[in-house]
Amino acid sequence: MKLIYFFILVLFVIACTQQELTQEQSSFRELCLTKGHQWMKMSEMEEGVLTGPACYGCMPDAKNHLCTQNDYEEYYSKTFGGGSSGSTTGMPDDT
Repeated sequence: MKLIYFFILVLFVIACTQQELTQEQSSFRELCLTKGHQWMKMSEMEEGVLTGPACYGCMPDAKNHLCTQNDYEEYYSKTFGGGSSGSTTGMPDDT
């Protein structure tokens, strides 16, 4: 019985432990989520091809997981068009 409690405690600690993000990563995460995309840790991917090691980054679609805000902004600009519609990042809003 003690083993079960220990196992539950370990799972709880793992679930509650959150990766510390740098200020830059936090800003990137906020931008990603604001645009309605997913933030997660997985291998970097471009057009369905793995291109780098696992990182925290933004997944704007099923074929791309971008690890840097600069890469994300370039992808977003190419995919959704350039220009600014009031965005403080210079990127168009999805709304």
